[in-house]
Amino acid sequence: MPSESLLRKDKTIVTKPHWFSYTQTTLGNNKICAISVVLDAGAQEFFSGIRIIIVRKEGIEPNSVDLKYCFDTSPGSDLWKPSQHMFSTHRGYKANHRQSKAQSQCLIEKSTHQPGPPPLCTIVFELQDSGIDGDPSVCLTLRSDSNSDSPLQIIYDHAVSDKVFLAFLESNSIFRGMGTSSEGENSMFFTRYDGNDSYVIRVLPVSGPRKPFPGLPFEIIRRIAEEAFTYRYTGWRASLLSCALVCKAWHPLIDMFFDTLGSSLDNNRLNPRKVSNSLVMQPEKGHLVRRVDYRNFCPAPDDLERIDFSDCLIFVLRMSIFVEEVILCVIPSTLIQKLLDALVQLKRVEIFTMYMGGFHYPVGGRTQYPSIVDTQRSIANWTNLRVLKLSSWEEPREAGALCAAPSKSRLEHLWLKNGSLTGEQLSWFASPYSRIRDLSLINIVGLSNSGLSALFDKISPTLKYLSTTGSTVSREVDEAYALDVAMPKMKLLQTAHIHGDLVTHLSISAKPKAHDPSTQNFISIYGAPHMNDSEALLRAFKTTGWNAIELASDNTLAWNNDTQERAQQAAQETGIRFVCSVDDWA
Repeated sequence: MPSESLLRKDKTIVTKPHWFSYTQTTLGNNKICAISVVLDAGAQEFFSGIRIIIVRKEGIEPNSVDLKYCFDTSPGSDLWKPSQHMFSTHRGYKANHRQSKAQSQCLIEKSTHQPGPPPLCTIVFELQDSGIDGDPSVCLTLRSDSNSDSPLQIIYDHAVSDKVFLAFLESNSIFRGMGTSSEGENSMFFTRYDGNDSYVIRVLPVSGPRKPFPGLPFEIIRRIAEEAFTYRYTGWRASLLSCALVCKAWHPLIDMFFDTLGSSLDNNRLNPRKVSNSLVMQPEKGHLVRRVDYRNFCPAPDDLERIDFSDCLIFVLRMSIFVEEVILCVIPSTLIQKLLDALVQLKRVEIFTMYMGGFHYPVGGRTQYPSIVDTQRSIANWTNLRVLKLSSWEEPREAGALCAAPSKSRLEHLWLKNGSLTGEQLSWFASPYSRIRDLSLINIVGLSNSGLSALFDKISPTLKYLSTTGSTVSREVDEAYALDVAMPKMKLLQTAHIHGDLVTHLSISAKPKAHDPSTQNFISIYGAPHMNDSEALLRAFKTTGWNAIELASDNTLAWNNDTQERAQQAAQETGIRFVCSVDDWA
């Protein structure tokens, strides 16, 4: 074709911007390519037809980069329009080709000399040399504009008045797919079409009289953001800020900085001083905080900073009046009263935990937890409290002191570890509103058998899990064990781990059977000297509601091999899984 002027001076190819949508692509390696353009239904009203222009840089030898119509008469290689039929003969193809070129020229001239709506949808490609090390090959590059550092020559120009354009073109070199554009244009890949390489474009409208898309509900926008940060990648805060700045509808995402204070998505922990300053400037944001966990805040570098960091953390807690979960560690003793005052103001706490140690544990200086009585006073009015975990609390200033305010909590899980506790102080947690299902007493000292009895009287109907590991309980010589007495009422108890001199065989024989046959009840007993009465234990197998029983001992269980075998046989006859492990048999 004759050389024409620069495309950037040809106003006929200037059209309104539209989106181009491409098919999934693979590499091809022959000399024939197919170009397909489809106007989306929403874009058809803007265009009277489709025009494809292919250019190459002037000065390039035609023998190295050239393109022509494909006159292959095999099926799938014809110039095709939806309004026409396939032509299987060379003569028929050439006749149709001449007619198509005449119609194309008419459309182009009409669009050029008599501009008016709707215009032709014009797509511009550049044919480039993609040969490597003397291997001749070409590639097509889709041009988004007409700017070029060298003149461009039109080597193909065709237009149709239909909404679909499909043309087969042939090069003197093979197509290599993706090319390299010095202007930074997007190069193309090829898909397979009837054995030929193809480039498929779908034209979508980006503006027009159509109604705007409805905005997403913020709940969905928030869910999208949460899912995006689920993978715990570094720098999620910067990404969250970017999302919040997308538009006004997304701006409320900024609130996630506060309501995710307890979710550490990466190792970039929160600075309590910065969070505190943010709440000073925007105190209303404290209402968004649902979880305060000391493990999500960065540790203080030294003792001086630790006091300031702890003070800031207490301030965050005081401002978070709607917080639902609180996890704390030891703090400087000078801030104990400040912490207690902050806890009193909270009303919606459901989970409260105080752990010993952690990365905030001090290297020096006086630190402590509140006493058990002070803690009870602070949480007495937490009506939503369900889970309570306390560890390593301080001794009250007055031995045996009690909290005068009754508990109003609906406690379900109680976990106490490493502390001194009287029976009366323990019974305080079993309020009339509580339904304690899980009870763990780990390394607790100061308990009495009568105190445990008072507690079991309140919680036996609801208790499902019980653990008494390493805890000591004082008992009068002629006093029945609290757990033996309460066992007939523990119909829901499914798992029990008893450590120490706390039970006899009555805790096995008196266990009620489960109403649901599929329920499996398990008890493990370690170091209980009163389990030496093997005959009583064998009788207990006949009435027990335990499905699995494990006895373990540190030489306190004086059973010989014969006794063990008899117990195994009796358990098997009653359908009980029985395990007995003794360090040294008598």
